[in-house]
Amino acid sequence: MTNFGFIFGSLGQIISLCIFIFLTLIFIFIIDFKDKKLLSRSLLIYFWHTGFSFFYLYLSLTSVSDSLSYFEDAYYGDILINKTPAVIFISSLISILIKFLNFSYLGVFIFYNFIGILALLLIDRSLNSFIVSENKISQLIRNIIVFLPSISFWSASIGKDTIALFALSLLFWLYIKKRNFILIFLTFLLFSFVRPQHASVLFFSSILTLFFIDNRNLKLINFKYFKFFLFVNIFILSLFSLNYILSYTGLGFRIDDYSKILSFETLSILNEKLKIRQTLPDYHGSGYIELQNIYFFSEIYTYIFRPMIFESNNIFTFVSSIENTFLLILFIYALYCFCNHKIIKDKDKIFVIFFITALIPLSSLTPNFGISARQKWIILIPLFYFLISTIEIYFATKKLSN
Repeated sequence: MTNFGFIFGSLGQIISLCIFIFLTLIFIFIIDFKDKKLLSRSLLIYFWHTGFSFFYLYLSLTSVSDSLSYFEDAYYGDILINKTPAVIFISSLISILIKFLNFSYLGVFIFYNFIGILALLLIDRSLNSFIVSENKISQLIRNIIVFLPSISFWSASIGKDTIALFALSLLFWLYIKKRNFILIFLTFLLFSFVRPQHASVLFFSSILTLFFIDNRNLKLINFKYFKFFLFVNIFILSLFSLNYILSYTGLGFRIDDYSKILSFETLSILNEKLKIRQTLPDYHGSGYIELQNIYFFSEIYTYIFRPMIFESNNIFTFVSSIENTFLLILFIYALYCFCNHKIIKDKDKIFVIFFITALIPLSSLTPNFGISARQKWIILIPLFYFLISTIEIYFATKKLSN
């Protein structure tokens, strides 16, 4: 499967790929041709991300990779068994690219690379919309975030992570720019296809945000009754979607009788499943920790900031540890800024609520450093928006006080 014919395909497939790359560059020129500085930045992001795409392509051909499995499933048909709806969606998309656009394995990789590039561009534009001052710290943080290797690496492959990051970045960009609600809804559906568990958290976070924003912004007279109505709906939806959420947590647990949801037997089985999940073994040297042996706040710290530099044992964990060090410094600095003004804008509250509600279960169910390094960016992207906003508020209040 690693021969050049499989990678590049026929002459027609090479031509199709060249046309797609040309159209991609034309697209970037069209959206940024009025601003040469912005165009240069977009092209830099394009080539930066494309480099990671070729690197991931090489890894997929020399080691076990989901990307190759997805392509083979679409190319040969039903190679994978017990496919989840997300895998079916990815496989169907690849089938369309093969049949209608005549793409080879490289062509499909370049298509997903383009999706990842769009995600980076949306993240870059969203971060920039929060920067209103001229301080160099915010711009430096923005540059580091956009060019973090892990974000580009995990969004450069054929798979769910690329689509998920694009959908989430587009979703929040539409929210920040106050774009059409229908587009937000359609983007949310796309996000739900590939990351249903995160989509569920985002949905509940959106509702919970209404409890914490200024009542005057909703223009509702009986807001107390509206809050009660929301609470009842959250409770009902939580019950109906409980099995749906549990099926994507990796616990392998299902509740068939809701009348026994709080019974000793149910809680005991759930506890055993949780212990098994918290002691997942190491995968290919990525590193792991047995979560049942540490406290709750240690689980959270482990999920976001580990492995640290002294825990790295190969090039991948070393790069991840450098990024985690940056995350720790950014978090501490933003916390310092927040303690000086204690202000959270209403539009930023959904970022915080989504991060917290997703972080708690993920940190308790992800003992493997490799898995956390791949999946945590989905919840960190909105947190970055909040942290940049917090830092900007700090500089604005500091300027006013002077």
